[in-house]
Amino acid sequence: MTKISKFLIFITLIFLAASVERAIEAWRLRSDKGKSNSNPIAQKRSAVVERETIDIADVTWKTPKTVPHGENWTFDLFTSPTIVREGTEFKATLPWLKKSQSTINFEVVKVDKKIYPLQFSGYFNRPTVDGQTDPSICFMLGDAQTHESLQVQSGQIIKRHNVEILSFTEKGPDGTVQGYPQLKIMDRNINREIILTPEKKYYDQLFDIRLRSKIDEKEISISSIGEEFSIGDDQYVLKKIDEEKKTLDFSQKVGKDYCNFSLEFATKNLSPTAKTT
Repeated sequence: MTKISKFLIFITLIFLAASVERAIEAWRLRSDKGKSNSNPIAQKRSAVVERETIDIADVTWKTPKTVPHGENWTFDLFTSPTIVREGTEFKATLPWLKKSQSTINFEVVKVDKKIYPLQFSGYFNRPTVDGQTDPSICFMLGDAQTHESLQVQSGQIIKRHNVEILSFTEKGPDGTVQGYPQLKIMDRNINREIILTPEKKYYDQLFDIRLRSKIDEKEISISSIGEEFSIGDDQYVLKKIDEEKKTLDFSQKVGKDYCNFSLEFATKNLSPTAKTT
């Protein structure tokens, strides 16, 4: 047998062995496929039963990581920083560095309309002396600060309060008595004419507002919108008094920006007859 014949026989045996191996592998795949599809319903039921036997209590939950900035720390990804120019430089205030209402270091103690220092108590004609009648009328005023009673006449100046008595009207033009009698005075401290009636008189735009510092428990008194005050290193401004919502609106300066917030006050602290003008 020649060398060429031996080589051809060897190559033939190799191809024959490969063919047999492929045939066996194909038969095995067909056999496994038939077994896996023999009862799909049973497999599905077993899968459902296996899912129903899972107990959530057996699942181990990892303890969440503690935020290094504290539990109330948040990060604002949507509010752009406020950029201002200072001379030749630009400075940016990041929104998450601004103080919120949770950092406000004072609370509202009391909100009342500021009572006017003089209250109209009544009037009377001067008594007859030696048969002579004095047509002038005397007016009784109550001093809200000292709780004293004052007897005054038209044209008189009350130096203590820098107030002049101007005129008196007992009834309205058509004889109405509601809202009368009226005593008109000139308050030189605010350069305004004031009408006093038997009803309690309050300032139109002044309040008796008392705040308490959470730092040292000291009280702060303010009386008007736009008034500034400070607690520690923080500066605040009273921006608005909303009597309907029972809120005080404040503004706090943080860098070059302002942080606005509102604080509620109790309804009983505000006189129901008082109205802001």
